[in-house]
Amino acid sequence: MRQKREVVEYLPTAHLGRFFFERIALLALTELPALAKLGNALFNYGRHTMQKKTIILGSESPHRRTVLQRLELEFEVIAPQIDERAIRHTDPISLTMLLAKAKAEAVVGRLAGRDSVVITADQVVVWNGKIREKPAHLDEARRFLMDYSSGEPVTHVTSVYVTEVEAGRIVRQLATVDSAYVEFFPLPEVALLGALKRGNVLRSAGAVVIEDPDVSPHVRRVWGTYGASDARSSVMGLPVFLTKHLLRHCGAI
Repeated sequence: MRQKREVVEYLPTAHLGRFFFERIALLALTELPALAKLGNALFNYGRHTMQKKTIILGSESPHRRTVLQRLELEFEVIAPQIDERAIRHTDPISLTMLLAKAKAEAVVGRLAGRDSVVITADQVVVWNGKIREKPAHLDEARRFLMDYSSGEPVTHVTSVYVTEVEAGRIVRQLATVDSAYVEFFPLPEVALLGALKRGNVLRSAGAVVIEDPDVSPHVRRVWGTYGASDARSSVMGLPVFLTKHLLRHCGAI
């Protein structure tokens, strides 16, 4: 009997601006128009006759949980519990891909043989050509936020892995990467103090929390490949358009 192999497919990436160049393979799907109705009918039949796998969000991030809740999906949360600082790379795409994959493997190891679809993601910020992860302390978070008052756009690079699991084993992985951009007005001292006191900046890459009530009024604009709304979800750590695309490919939605 042939054993199933782990398969990783890389789906289309978003435009990564002037900082990066495309390095993820594109998966192109085509359909013959004459067979479209038949294909849709068979697909819908399969969806209704096949039991759905449990969706697992492998993240403790309240922002990613919020994004997934907005999709009105039922899901469970399992924290990956990995040492993110132990995985290093100088390239932001490679770094986030490595971390998202490591998180997926850590979550799968805690599923106890369950059939599931696991969503994991990782994000870094690139500002002035340098990678920024979660700030180590409030002083670093303050410095990050003060830098953004210069008006230089903040680039968010987010990698997403969707891992299909059967009987506790990985049977397929889909991965993609997105970029989104934030530009700030100068942040006044009162806004800085409010954001730092609230503490959410310590749990976000580059200390960027665009939903923070003190920071939000000073966001000049947010943009990305799939429009402002999707860009906001990407900045929050889970790009909606690409995540839904991955989930559809593995039949989770």
